[in-house]
Amino acid sequence: MNISQNIRKIRELRNLTQEFLADEMKVSQSTYCRIEHGSVKVDFNRICQIAEVLHVNYRLLIDFDERVILNSFSLPATPNIVKTNHPNCEGNSRTDHSICEELIKCIKEIQMLRAIIDKYQSSSQTNPTSF
Repeated sequence: MNISQNIRKIRELRNLTQEFLADEMKVSQSTYCRIEHGSVKVDFNRICQIAEVLHVNYRLLIDFDERVILNSFSLPATPNIVKTNHPNCEGNSRTDHSICEELIKCIKEIQMLRAIIDKYQSSSQTNPTSF
């Protein structure tokens, strides 16, 4: 993935809108949209600004690793669990690793279920009798 795709993925994982990020960054929503679509090159200062709004380290925008991202957003702040999938953290027990893997599966399932619910809600608004 490139930086613009990483930014979008992280924003979506955080359940934030483009409008929110644009407001926080003091740019128009259309400018922010162009950043996510890769139509605009982002310099280092802009990457740092986006990272600050997303509450992540700027390196995560550059070197996206879904496991690290999911862990940092979705897992409790228990050191052994959060660090398990980090490349610099060795020596965590197999149990911690297994717990993280299971939590990642659960998070992905929740995201899938949210998408199904959203789809159902959208279709029920246009046709209230259908399921």
